[in-house]
Amino acid sequence: MNMSAFSGRRAAADQLQAYQMALLDVLLFSQHINARASSNETLARFYADRFRGEAKTAFESWMATQPFENTAAPPHPFVTNLYKPRLLDQARTEEVQSERLWQQAGDAGRTARSYVLITVLLASALFCGGTASKFDTVWIRRAALGLGLAAFVFAAARLFLLPIRL
Repeated sequence: MNMSAFSGRRAAADQLQAYQMALLDVLLFSQHINARASSNETLARFYADRFRGEAKTAFESWMATQPFENTAAPPHPFVTNLYKPRLLDQARTEEVQSERLWQQAGDAGRTARSYVLITVLLASALFCGGTASKFDTVWIRRAALGLGLAAFVFAAARLFLLPIRL
């Protein structure tokens, strides 16, 4: 469960950082468009040169569609088929791993509880076997031994059905 929680926290941190980087990319893109709209190509090139890797790739793909001349071009480079933040993909991978680890922890907890139950059943079988000789009445002795034997057989059957991980 600790590994799952760690992976979940790392996924959340990666997702937060991805959104922060996306905000930075959008701000740079907005400044680029403003500079281009005011016909300041030097400033527009300044902003375009500062795009990060994912944003630069998306921007170049977007510019290849000739968005200022082509009305069918995507409205901006941040559409999902152009802009693919690496940290967001990494966060999704971490989230899947966190979920897988959480499932494994749940399975391990259920197995551990089953082993504890078997221990209690075996202790009960020993108790019944040890106290059976203290009874004076024969049918009570046999009932105590039968109860202990039933607890032992049930515990042994459950034990053989449980997974063994080394």
